[in-house]
Amino acid sequence: MVPAAMQIHGLLAEATSVALYEDGTLLDELLRVANLLDKPIRIAEYLALQARLFEQQHAHEKAANALKAAVTLAEPRGIVRSLADADSGLTPLVTASARAELSPYLVQLLHALRMQSTDWPASHVSQAADAAIRLTRRERDLLCLLMAHRTDREIAEQLVISPLTVRTHIEHISEKLGVHGRRAIAACAASLNLLG
Repeated sequence: MVPAAMQIHGLLAEATSVALYEDGTLLDELLRVANLLDKPIRIAEYLALQARLFEQQHAHEKAANALKAAVTLAEPRGIVRSLADADSGLTPLVTASARAELSPYLVQLLHALRMQSTDWPASHVSQAADAAIRLTRRERDLLCLLMAHRTDREIAEQLVISPLTVRTHIEHISEKLGVHGRRAIAACAASLNLLG
């Protein structure tokens, strides 16, 4: 079974009116379920995809509103990757939004979108994007242990939290840095000197 987000990307790539209609229907359902389950990372991702869909349908105002809703949800949580995963089709919308009201978060999001489309290394992150990365104290503590190559169980014992909470923190750090995997998180954190 193809994951829903991949199916949406495929339909957006087709760009036929039937595919875009199917995308809209699927996105509406995914947003409904994500809202019921209170999954802000998924909601932000689906809103970003919805913005891209509306843009392809030339519904520019709807696209801007969907992006604004995604950013409003994502910015305070430091969620970047979920929005950047909507791919470079979102870049013009984010650029227009940044022109209207520049923020460190939008700079970071634009950079993540550009990295995705041109495959820049994480070491090229601008100072503005670096400043936008807001890790909580607990996430910094966990990141320090992660960079010391501790296992989830060791981190849980050290921080007196459950291994499931460790995984949740790692997921949040991953979202904020826009990378996936423990090694990528450690490399990105080192290149940005987040603990220095």
